[in-house]
Amino acid sequence: MAAKLSRAMGVIVTGGLSLLAMVAPAAASPVLDFLIFPNIGTYSYAGGTTPLVGTGIGVDSAVGITTPTPNPPVALTGTCGGFACLNLTTGNFLSTGPGPVSHFAAGGSITLVGGAPSLGIPNGTTLFSGSFTQQVNLQITGSQDRDIVTGIFLDTKLNALAANWGLSGGATPYSGLLSQQFVVSGSPVPPTSFTSDLLLGGDVSNTPLLVAEPSAILLLGSGMVGLGVMARRRRRRTP
Repeated sequence: MAAKLSRAMGVIVTGGLSLLAMVAPAAASPVLDFLIFPNIGTYSYAGGTTPLVGTGIGVDSAVGITTPTPNPPVALTGTCGGFACLNLTTGNFLSTGPGPVSHFAAGGSITLVGGAPSLGIPNGTTLFSGSFTQQVNLQITGSQDRDIVTGIFLDTKLNALAANWGLSGGATPYSGLLSQQFVVSGSPVPPTSFTSDLLLGGDVSNTPLLVAEPSAILLLGSGMVGLGVMARRRRRRTP
């Protein structure tokens, strides 16, 4: 009996995986990439258990990668060196080490404010906003070099901006990753405080968290029910 039940469950699982493969998207996930302009803004850390803070960081453009609508990059404008302004605050400082890495807690906020004249979006508009969902790790890559290597967050995006590349904004959640390098004076390591206005290249990449279409969910559910009925009938007919 146990062997028959195992075979029946195998039919259900295999069929379910096949249906998932049928409804899963085959295309690469679309990405909106926001490019950080060097040497505009600051990163600071006040020491102790305080958070890492980024203020007035210039973001000059947004680029769509493998998006449904392959439109060209869009120039972003605002009050940070003429570009849109990225501001962020992590959760509080946790520890440094093991290894040359300082850890800041999840939480805080990350916001991009600016405009996109080519899309009719005026300066001062919130283009995206969210908060960090995982620890933010600051890699110590040299005596003065610092890299934000895991700045993962969830955010929502202005619909008028996302729609330019055929994506949804508004309540649609996006998964974001902040990558940024900057240089500090001296060789401070948290919990020692520092401030830096020497910002090197970086970007913020965003991917929409796709939700399965209702029709796909219905197809999967109906298929699983059908497979379950078939398995029950097979058990009844087998002596």
